[in-house]
Amino acid sequence: MRSPADAALFAGVAGVTPLTVDVTDPDSVASAAGAVGAAVDGGGLDALVNNAGLIVEGPLESFSVALRVELAPWRIPVVVVEPTGTRTPVLSKAAEASAKARAVADPALVALYERQLAAAAEASARMSLADPDDIAKVLVKAVHARRPKALWTAGRGAGLLPTIGRLPTGLSDRVVARALGVAKIEAGA
Repeated sequence: MRSPADAALFAGVAGVTPLTVDVTDPDSVASAAGAVGAAVDGGGLDALVNNAGLIVEGPLESFSVALRVELAPWRIPVVVVEPTGTRTPVLSKAAEASAKARAVADPALVALYERQLAAAAEASARMSLADPDDIAKVLVKAVHARRPKALWTAGRGAGLLPTIGRLPTGLSDRVVARALGVAKIEAGA
């Protein structure tokens, strides 16, 4: 977890021991590894969940494929659980950050994007977001699977983004623009 407050959300969940760790800090990683070693007393981990790829999905998925191949000789499975849009604070935090950035930006530059931003906000408001508990259920199923699949999808529409990414570029761009509500919006002047 990135913060003690996030870790506290899992307090009391049977079989879950959240750790606060900054993966960019070697001392933090070493401390977490020590805590895990002490907690399992040589018994090993059942699962390690990395949700850092929620925004940068492509690179994390590629990393997971490479890790799966690397760990295969030890029969350590690496799986990807690919969720759909999920009702979490991340979207409202992004909207707040966007509003703050627009408030201090040059008004002429903001005007260039205003129609696109409004259309994207409207499309976002219409999105059907999954309940985090539904995503967690798929994650638990993946962790407890006797023979886990390499890729699990969780939520309505999950798995569509990589499929769209495999389309020819022009078609992919049109599909994404339509989903974002900006397909028919001309550039601001």
